[in-house]
Amino acid sequence: DHENFKRSDQERNDTRTNRISTRLDTRPIDIADMNIEFYTERRDGSDYDPITNVANPQNPPMRLYNMADRERTGVKSYLSILAGERASFGVNLEASKDKYDNSSIGLEESSYAGLGFDISYLITRDITSYATTHWERSKSKQANSQNYSSPDWTGDTNDKYFTGTIGLKYPGIIKNLGANIEYTYAESTGQIS
Repeated sequence: DHENFKRSDQERNDTRTNRISTRLDTRPIDIADMNIEFYTERRDGSDYDPITNVANPQNPPMRLYNMADRERTGVKSYLSILAGERASFGVNLEASKDKYDNSSIGLEESSYAGLGFDISYLITRDITSYATTHWERSKSKQANSQNYSSPDWTGDTNDKYFTGTIGLKYPGIIKNLGANIEYTYAESTGQIS
């Protein structure tokens, strides 16, 4: 995959991201489907020219994370299991690691990990119940300067997220009118040092 962004009046006129991935789709047993994907990508672009003609210019070595050179590697996987004619179960997993080796000030590295489960059950021919849970964790490290020069402090961020959902779905409750009732709980915690 190749992605190209062109911008005006920003620190970088264009960025290019090249991604190489390989994916395996398989059916290990008759009632299960599984896929797994490995990928690596590299983002670079035109020269980075800090904007200085503003009231509070940034430190020239600062690199904005969405335009900085970045290397990313990761893996994604999903497993789906049919448990009879009425129930299905799924597991998804994703992990990635980012490195910003050319950023002396700004985001230096980050990582992400996510794990989710979902289940659905056909109560009647028309009514489906479902539940999902998802855990996520993201970590990052950045460097900055208090004196508008070379890096003199660093910060580490560690964020955790949990989301859970349960619901009922009735697509044809009255002719073409459907109904859905759902409860979602979300919680996040963060730590910065």
